[in-house]
Amino acid sequence: MTRTNKSINLNAAGLTCEYAVDPLGIDVIQPRFGWVLQSNERGQMQSAYQILVAGSEEQLLADNGEKWDSGKTDSDRSANIEYQGKPLASGEKCYWKVRFWDAHGRPSPWSEPGTFEMGLLEPGAWKAQWIGMNGPEAKRGSPLVRKEIEITGRVKRARVYMSGLGWSELYINGEKVSDDVLSPGLSDYSREIQYCTYDVTTLLKQGKNAIGMMLGNGWFSAANILSWEKEGGWADRPQALLQMIVTYDNGTKEQIYTDETWRTAGGAITANQKNPGEEYDARQEKPQWNRAGYDDREWSQAAVISPSVEGRLTCRTIPPIKVQDSIRPITLTKDGAGGWVFEFDRYFSGWVRLNVTGTAGTKISMTYEEGERDTYILKGAPEGEIYEPRFTFHPVRHVRVEGLEGTPTLDTLTGREVYSDVNLYGDFTCSNELLNRIHGNI
Repeated sequence: MTRTNKSINLNAAGLTCEYAVDPLGIDVIQPRFGWVLQSNERGQMQSAYQILVAGSEEQLLADNGEKWDSGKTDSDRSANIEYQGKPLASGEKCYWKVRFWDAHGRPSPWSEPGTFEMGLLEPGAWKAQWIGMNGPEAKRGSPLVRKEIEITGRVKRARVYMSGLGWSELYINGEKVSDDVLSPGLSDYSREIQYCTYDVTTLLKQGKNAIGMMLGNGWFSAANILSWEKEGGWADRPQALLQMIVTYDNGTKEQIYTDETWRTAGGAITANQKNPGEEYDARQEKPQWNRAGYDDREWSQAAVISPSVEGRLTCRTIPPIKVQDSIRPITLTKDGAGGWVFEFDRYFSGWVRLNVTGTAGTKISMTYEEGERDTYILKGAPEGEIYEPRFTFHPVRHVRVEGLEGTPTLDTLTGREVYSDVNLYGDFTCSNELLNRIHGNI
């Protein structure tokens, strides 16, 4: 009987650089590479690898690793392989691929290309200044910051490097640039301050463009800061640092950065603290504030702030926090004090989204476990109003709502579960439903 040999399938997949897929903005001068071996033959092992890194996709496809060619390297390692090539520059984008040899010395094909992009590596690369708002409203509420810019040609690439202390949201021409929330992540600000890198190429257009930022207290300037935060000299007003680098098709570059020419004003968020809650007065909204053509003549000049913390600016490499799920309540009951209690099927971290219609000036409060509370004041829109907080988070299971006009339904509130955007490669279940729920909560 003749046995037919099946062809051996070897492949390097799951490429990562600094533990992320195609990271945008890293500040490790010797980035670390990793990949996963794939084979349809059992018991396979890697005996060697070769990595190519190039400055363009064309060079990489031509097998020209002009930035780094590791050559055939005898090793079974497929993680934490340090870059050993030419020095990398701020904002530089690189392309890379890898192949490996199996236990029998057979080479795999080259992997699909991966990319990585450097952040702003040297302190001198930062031209931006920290800016904020003066006055008592700057710390209690959520300052709005804006600037209009002129884009003079076709944009080939545009990157924003931005940090907002404590939390922030960034808009270009009215569009939020990312679905991140509670950004950037917490760090010891006396040691390091994280900044985020965003690709905003498709959000810019020729002519007038508007950049808008909304700032929140977060862990940086909340009134209920922890004792170790006070000792570190935190608790200053919310502030922002932004630098945009625009590369045109003709190769010229333009930089836009925060300074005293930006404009600032208070917004509809009149108070926010990371745990106690957020207060939002929809009557104070400034429609179109983050779009070009908005009249900001009554806004104040942004204040240039000397940083109250001296942490080193570092690229955010941890996964961002995002809204991961929308959850419908399971019960709705009226309590004896004129409020309504919405119950969800489990505890989760985040907040609720309110969908309501009512009279302008009506105050609605949403009280969570431990007495934490968000407050929304209606503007009286006849088509209804939707609100969910930005700069706070809560433990959510039972939510007591006061101030509603009429009888609510289960659609009045929606739970918004929030946690870090981490890929979960494993799971746990057992015959004990209580343990399953505890694991799910954690």
